[in-house]
Amino acid sequence: MKARRICGLSLGHYVTPARAGHKPTSQDFARTWNGAPNVHRKSTILGYWSKVKRAMQKTLS
Repeated sequence: MKARRICGLSLGHYVTPARAGHKPTSQDFARTWNGAPNVHRKSTILGYWSKVKRAMQKTLS
């Protein structure tokens, strides 16, 4: 329960339209969570996003 709260607070603070340059997407949230506030812009985090995207697609189907 506390971990979810911390996750929400952290992402709410760092994943904003001002920082992303657009309305934040699921990809922005996942990459920031995995790569820290500024590392999410690096291409090395794309592999993690691919895993998250597949998991989201399974959940939605």
